[in-house]
Amino acid sequence: MRVIRAIYFWVNFWTYTFLLFFKVLWIRFADQRGKSPLSLSIACHEVACRWGKGVIRSTKGWSFEIKGEENLDRTKPTVYVANHQSSVDICALYTLNVQFRWLSKAEVFRIPIIGHAMRWAGYVGIARGSLASHKNALFKSAEWIQNGISMVYFPEGSRSADGSLGEFKSGAFRLAEQESVSVQPIVLQGTGDMMAKDALSTNPAHVTIEVLPREFKREEESVEEFTLRVRDIFSKHLTGMKQKKTAHP
Repeated sequence: MRVIRAIYFWVNFWTYTFLLFFKVLWIRFADQRGKSPLSLSIACHEVACRWGKGVIRSTKGWSFEIKGEENLDRTKPTVYVANHQSSVDICALYTLNVQFRWLSKAEVFRIPIIGHAMRWAGYVGIARGSLASHKNALFKSAEWIQNGISMVYFPEGSRSADGSLGEFKSGAFRLAEQESVSVQPIVLQGTGDMMAKDALSTNPAHVTIEVLPREFKREEESVEEFTLRVRDIFSKHLTGMKQKKTAHP
């Protein structure tokens, strides 16, 4: 059964990816007359949102629900921060249908097809351990905010191995202060159950994407204090979700 699930998922994944990649190719090369680089990037991201939602919906045993969507303000750029449980987290965020750009490891941009589409959408690559790369990523993130496009950060930096919430890095919060925008917590629950540990096959899972109210840095707070306060919001919310799940299995 595990092998069958793995074959089904990867055939479905790459079929869906190829089909939508041709749509991105059309946008990028055939339908660009009179369009600005920004509008082309926006159109490519819209395809990415269809891709992420489609991957989840078409995978047997996967489902999702969005809570707190009324907290989204799609007219203003913000810095979205989400907890990081799985490689499928970005697919979950795509279901929100929000214009955003996100940071990704530089290695991902070298994956055929996916890397090309990510580059054309304007996503930001970052090389771990490189100070210059981190500074460049912050600079590009600020440019997107200034162009009215939100940014997505996973402040834990890397995926949680056991589902527990890791320490938050302050980059997203420093960006929000620098550009005078809000930080919006997005709590993901269930993505860690979607993929097997070897990432070769899938497990049945239900994902909750919960959008919490936006947070602004208080005047008396340092960036570090702001970072800790938002992390505490995540921690309390995740604890509450686990308690509800235990009480109503």
